[in-house]
Amino acid sequence: MFGMGMPEVILILVIALIVFGPKKLPELAKSLGKAINEFKKASQEVTSSLNVDKDIQHVQNTWKGVKKDMQISLESQHELADQSKKIDVSDAATKTPNDSSSQQSKQQAISSPENQ
Repeated sequence: MFGMGMPEVILILVIALIVFGPKKLPELAKSLGKAINEFKKASQEVTSSLNVDKDIQHVQNTWKGVKKDMQISLESQHELADQSKKIDVSDAATKTPNDSSSQQSKQQAISSPENQ
């Protein structure tokens, strides 16, 4: 107990008995016991408060990770949408001349005298 043996504890109790007297010593012991209990309760509250703070930080970090993942996902979806628009525009640009030339060749084939 705090590096003290039984002889040291007895010596402290004898000195306390001499200084405070036999009538005051039980009251002092009772007050000391209550103070120790209150200290234990306060230390447990602080410990539980720290645990709650750790839990809150864990939840905040989790939400930050989820937010970051969602932003990355949205950015990649926007990039894919932009790429598909570029592909659609380039496909439309390449199909338009081909369609008009194929229409012209069909019209030429119909109007050419070789087919008649």
